[in-house]
Amino acid sequence: MPKKRSKKTNPNRIPVSHNTIDEHAIMVESSTGNMYYAWLITLPALFQLERLSVRDIAKLWDIVNQHATDKDFRGQQMKEEISRARLALSLAPAPSYPDLSLIRTRGALEAAKKKYKKSADEAALCLIWLGFEQSGMFTSDELKRISLNIQITCAELETGVISFQKLAELAFEHEIDIRQWENTADF
Repeated sequence: MPKKRSKKTNPNRIPVSHNTIDEHAIMVESSTGNMYYAWLITLPALFQLERLSVRDIAKLWDIVNQHATDKDFRGQQMKEEISRARLALSLAPAPSYPDLSLIRTRGALEAAKKKYKKSADEAALCLIWLGFEQSGMFTSDELKRISLNIQITCAELETGVISFQKLAELAFEHEIDIRQWENTADF
């Protein structure tokens, strides 16, 4: 008598109870480390502007931090500014977030988490770009050049031409330790 094969369950189709989905935990997980990685993406564009010293970049860090945490930079104004920055960085419009109450499978939950993470990562890039704009340290042509170089770095990351490890090494070569700066941030 032949053996009966057990049917394998597709892990993406495993049911998920709405009660087990913690929206707050998903938001926290999605936004962890965003600014660090966004700075790694942004630094090569700054290194190409030879007039900037490590001190200038540290000053930019402070300006971005102050701008992002400004109590007046909230709500509708923040949404409008981030939308404007998304255009400058040639990012797609912000995605609408999936309704977590409608999620029924592990696959759908993982897809929702990826959407949240991508949106949070892009928002971090936008916050940095807005801080650059706010700093007054760049001409409009330099801001366009920075935007283009950020787009190139993002494309290189997506295609595997470069990694975050290589970007971190490049930062260390320029005597920048973002992890050390992160401890002073209020993000």
